[in-house]
Amino acid sequence: MFKLVTLFRLKPETDVEAFERHYTEVHIPLAGKLPGLKKYTRGLVHASANRPSPYYRMAQLYFEDYDSLRRALASPESQGAIGDTVFFSQVEGLVQFIAEEEDLSLP
Repeated sequence: MFKLVTLFRLKPETDVEAFERHYTEVHIPLAGKLPGLKKYTRGLVHASANRPSPYYRMAQLYFEDYDSLRRALASPESQGAIGDTVFFSQVEGLVQFIAEEEDLSLP
């Protein structure tokens, strides 16, 4: 399984409640249309025991394989999500990377 991981923080002047509403009602449905998307998770990022986090949220978009992820990112649906100017006008410090996930059995 491959995933696109996005970490971001909000600009200081962002109305968090309005951002969350837009993120939930507009941006996630746009991203949810990506072809081949198997799973979408998001989470609020919290500080670790000894260090604050520079990020506000993390999102993970899962795909069956690397080719599926690449096709999704090249799709018109991807352009729709990238074109969400309301979302991206409130976000800064965006970091994205692709990771191959491996499920491990615990002893």
